[in-house]
Amino acid sequence: MKVVFDTNVLVSAYLSSGGVIGSVFKAAVTRHTVIASDYIFEEFFRILQKKLNVPEVVAQSAIQLVRKDVIFLDRVPLTGIHFSDKADIPILALVKASRAQALITGDKKLLVLKRFFKAVIISPREALEIL
Repeated sequence: MKVVFDTNVLVSAYLSSGGVIGSVFKAAVTRHTVIASDYIFEEFFRILQKKLNVPEVVAQSAIQLVRKDVIFLDRVPLTGIHFSDKADIPILALVKASRAQALITGDKKLLVLKRFFKAVIISPREALEIL
């Protein structure tokens, strides 16, 4: 199964190896294909640095650590995707371009959709049951 993690879930997975989110990420990279994009890694870096005050060198190391466990899609086209929260459009575009079967997110606006193209949109807790 191809899985996309919303950036905030990916940050949480990196920060905590235990708990639901850490377990979901471990299960996904062990049994499935996790897909990411430049947008996700740019946002990942920004969250670590700006919101969490992680030094740049540590944030870069974090990206390299997470990136080794995912398939990276470069230059995902954003055309034809419409959503009320513009910041979520690159995530939805990645789901579409990668033909992912699941999007794991804590974003309430995305969770309300339930599905996008062929992907189910689920919370980390729901993903734990599926993965």
